[in-house]
Amino acid sequence: MRLRLAMVAFLGLTSLASADFSAVQNARMQVGERQMPSQSLQVYHKDKKTRYDIGATLTVILDEETKQRTTMDRAKKIYTQESWDPAPEKPMTGPITVKPTERRTTVAGRPARLYLWKTSMGDITVEGQFWCAEDLNRVPLPSIVGGGFDTAAQNKNMSGHPLRIRLVTTTKEKVQAILTSEISALSTRELPDSYFEVPTGFTEEKKGEANKPEGNQ
Repeated sequence: MRLRLAMVAFLGLTSLASADFSAVQNARMQVGERQMPSQSLQVYHKDKKTRYDIGATLTVILDEETKQRTTMDRAKKIYTQESWDPAPEKPMTGPITVKPTERRTTVAGRPARLYLWKTSMGDITVEGQFWCAEDLNRVPLPSIVGGGFDTAAQNKNMSGHPLRIRLVTTTKEKVQAILTSEISALSTRELPDSYFEVPTGFTEEKKGEANKPEGNQ
């Protein structure tokens, strides 16, 4: 679950486009010598609504206009709704450098350009490789976990939606973690409003209802 949330939080590095957007993103994290299993995330974005399908059963829909979060268990056909107010972004605590390169490739069928990204915070250094789409602006994807760092600072001098990412975190020249992420499928076709609604047949589960003892009225 930590990896899944890390994926969703990291998607907050993207911003600024209005077209409908859907993508399949695959990520893998290595912490020390431990290699985590690969995880897949599907994301759908339309206007001010974002839907995340995480794993086999979990769906989270964030509505920036109504400030509401809907969480669905697709297997059990239940959902909960609660108020949602995204936490403000934090300023980066260390300097950031972004170096555009002339290296180019194709990712998910789109032309992409490589940017080298680096920041340092005390003894911690994070170096990144960002392959960004040359024909697609960044898409505004809010984080489920909230907060995150200021996207404008993180993306300065970087153009296009990130399609392939590799982040290496080191302390005192020792690698502590490696996060890799790649979009394997991407579309800007119009999405139906039903993608961001609770399907017919789902039952709302009120807060605390799951832990309510049987027989209590």
